[in-house]
Order: sequence, then C-alpha cells, then structure tokens
Amino acid sequence: ATVLIVDAPADVRPGKTARDPLDPSAVAWMLQAESDEDGNFAISEVPVGKVRVVVIAAGYRRLEQWAEIEPIPTGVGEQLTLHLVPEADGDYRTRVVSDNRANQVNPPTNVLDGQQARHYAGSGDDALLAALNLPGVARTPGGLGVLAFRGAAPTWTGYYLDGHPIPRGFHIIPVASVVAPTMVDRIEFDPGNYGAGYGGFGGGLVRIESKAARRDGVHGQVHADLFDLGGAITAPVGPGSVAFGARRSHVDGVINTAQRIADRATRNPNNDLSNILIPTYWDYLGRYDTPVGTNQTLTLRALGAGDNLASDDRGRGPEGFAFRNSFHRFDLDYRSHGENWRALLSPSVRFDQARLESRDDTSRNATVLSVRMQYQADFNRWLSLETGSDLVYEFSRRRYVDVMVSPLGAKTSVTKYTHDETLKLGLWLTPTLRLGDWQLVPALRLGLYSVPDVEYDRAEPRLYIRGQVHPKLELLARLVLYSAPEVILDQSSNARLIFGTAPFFGGIADIPSY
Repeated sequence: ATVLIVDAPADVRPGKTARDPLDPSAVAWMLQAESDEDGNFAISEVPVGKVRVVVIAAGYRRLEQWAEIEPIPTGVGEQLTLHLVPEADGDYRTRVVSDNRANQVNPPTNVLDGQQARHYAGSGDDALLAALNLPGVARTPGGLGVLAFRGAAPTWTGYYLDGHPIPRGFHIIPVASVVAPTMVDRIEFDPGNYGAGYGGFGGGLVRIESKAARRDGVHGQVHADLFDLGGAITAPVGPGSVAFGARRSHVDGVINTAQRIADRATRNPNNDLSNILIPTYWDYLGRYDTPVGTNQTLTLRALGAGDNLASDDRGRGPEGFAFRNSFHRFDLDYRSHGENWRALLSPSVRFDQARLESRDDTSRNATVLSVRMQYQADFNRWLSLETGSDLVYEFSRRRYVDVMVSPLGAKTSVTKYTHDETLKLGLWLTPTLRLGDWQLVPALRLGLYSVPDVEYDRAEPRLYIRGQVHPKLELLARLVLYSAPEVILDQSSNARLIFGTAPFFGGIADIPSY
C-alpha cells in the first residue's frame, strides 16, 4: 500500500474521515512511504500539526483521514492505526445473507408465561385468570370456574398439570386457579387442534406446567389480597431443590364480619346477608427435583385443592345448602435425555371427593390413576419423531340419600349406591418433517375408551402444516379428528348407566367429577 502524508488546515478534527477532495495545488508539502507485507509503514521527520493521511492499496477503498502530529522526544515514534475497507469485488470481503422471514410476525402460540401473566390486566395476580381475556375464550357461565373455547361446551375442556389431568383449573368461584400463582411456570392453551399426545376432549385443552425450585439460595414470598392469603418458598436440599406454595381464602371471614356488623346495626339477625352463599377455597403444590444420574432427573410432586360453598345455616334448615369438594394428587416424574433424544416416564394417583347437602344428600368419591410415557428423537435436521402412551383410569362411587316428607310431616329416606369405572388409553406417533420452508406434522393417535357397558376404539389422525407460500404469505393449517366418550345420565335402575343427578330445590343438580 502507498501512504501519503499531506499538510491539512488547522480546523480539521483528527480521527475523522477527510471528505473534502484533495486539491494538489493547495498542498504545501507531502511525504510518501510504502507498507510492508504486514501493512506496517514508517515516515520520519513529519511536521507537527494537523495532517491528511491518504492510503492507496489494490483491492481496498481509498482511505483519507485527518490526524494530528504532536511534539515527541527525539528517538520516540508515534503510532497511527488505520483500517481499510475491501472493495465490493475484492477477494477479501464478507457477505451477510439474512432471511426476510425474520421480519414476519409469528402467529400466536397461546402460551402464557406463568410469572409475566400475573401482571396482565384483569389477571388478579393469577396467570390462569388472564386466559379469560384471550381471543376465543368465553367467560365462565353463571360465575362457575370453567373455561369454554370457541363456543364449545365448558365440560368439553380438559385441564392438565405437568402431563396429568386435574378436575378443573379454577376454584368454585373464578377468582383463583387451583394452582398457587407463584408455582406456575407456563400455561399453554389449545382451543381445539391440540397435539396427538392428548385426547378425549372436544373443546380444547389447558396445560399448566409447574415451576421447578431454584438452587441459588432460599427464597420466599407472601401475598395477601381481598380474597386469600398465601405464600411460597424454594430452597436447595442436598443435590436437589424443593419448592412449596399454598394459600387459603378468607372470603368467609369477610362475609361473616360484615354480617355481624349488619346484625348489630339493624338488630335483625335475618337480614339479607344471611342468604349469601359463603365460599372458601384452598390449594397447595409442592415439588422436589433431584438429579439421579448423568442426564437423569427425578421429580416428586404433591398438589391439592378444595372448595366449600354454603349458605348461612349450612344445610341444617329446609333452605340450607352446602357443597364441598377437594382433590389430592401425587406424581413421580423420571426424565432422561441424550444429545438427540428425550424420554419421560410419569405415574400419578389422584383422590377426589365431592358432597352436596340440602334436603337430600349426594356424595361422590373417586380414585384416578394416570400414567404417561413419552420418547422424542431428532434423527437429522429434517426429521424428528415423538411417540408415547397415556392412560387414565377412574373408579368412582356415588351415594344418594333421598329424603321424602309425607303430608303428615313424617320423614323417610332412601339411600342408593352406584359406582362406575372409566378408562382412556392412548397411543400416538408424531413425525415432524422440515422440508425447506415447510413443516409437515402428520400424527396418528389410537384411542381406547371404556365406560360402563361400552368399549370402543378410535383412530384419530391429525395433520399440522406450516409453510412459506410467498415472501409475504405464510400458510398455517391443522386438520384433526377427536373422539370423546358420551354417557347418558339416567336414574332408572335398569339403564345401567352412570347415576349423576340429584333433585335440588325443584330442579336437577349434577355432581361434577371434581
């Protein structure tokens, strides 16, 4: 490279590019040097002051830069570092290629971050409550804690926590979910068209993932609001970690306090507050995670929730009403993974209890066994495979006490007992093909359903397509087939079907599975 040092005006700024063209007629003096193979050059006896440095090299853009030469002791040199830019057609150049799809807006994934969603408007510090504001989600009918997707019946929605079913996502009043907010990692909503790893629900799925404990110390938090009081703690324990969160409502205390104040103010114990249904609820979730080998982890979980809803006399009078329900679940997860594969084995057992007391008495107890096995492998960049099996077996017992009052006021009661067994078994295979700009996921689920006196199997094909049709047009499509067991509720003794309804205040009340 050829290096020229030329005098410059005193008002230039050293280090900046010299954008004014060089005028040879205005040059008072000029020094020249040639660089070596490493790009080094040296020029002696350069006058002190502002200078223009010009570098000319084959394959590089011409460089003109202002510099300043300061007085230095004799024998000491001053270094100046210059950077050249290759020409566009030079041998040494960098080519950056970007994908214009990166600027496209990704479709919504219907996934909520468990902690971030607590701060959404209308969430009330509960991530699952934020789902009520999502597009396509219907608000709970009649104030009940259920979700309906895209106009489907609320009973068609399934709820899963860490891969196993739970009776529902909300407490009996939709002011809180059945999982402590601090223990939620993420919530995924599938308003229909969910993957082959699940089945039996025609309206959609709500999948909740609990949060593993931190190992960087002991952490805890406590919260209190108008409805409940709760807290959570995480801590390292040996090679693993433990997390636990729980809460309990105090709505009953607020209402009872208001009722006592109203009684004293009105001196009337039969004021309107005495007819208010008093709700209470509680829930807890704890998990212990620990490594058990290289790339192997073991997780133990215990969770539960319960509700009480009662009028003031709690079933003792003719207009009394009391409803209680709860569940407790215990899980074990074993996970292992390699460089290109992942495996899961998880059994679970759940115990449900529900009771409705008014003039009559109806109760339901159930035991639910659930097992999930799953294996995923990435064979290469264009082919992945997932296969697995899930089993849900439920045995429930119902007791119905029918109290009859004769015209003379005599009471007689008849007690009826029924039980039923249901089973859902699924096997699925899901290959994922990545073909350039297209992703194709043809899946197949084989479902076996068993309800009282009815057994059948169904093949449920599912297809997911995503591809770039045009730089500004992307195609997303899902085609699915679902199957769900249908049971007709009948009170006749010869129907041999599930007995699920009970008379209540002149109407019919169904005891839900939760």
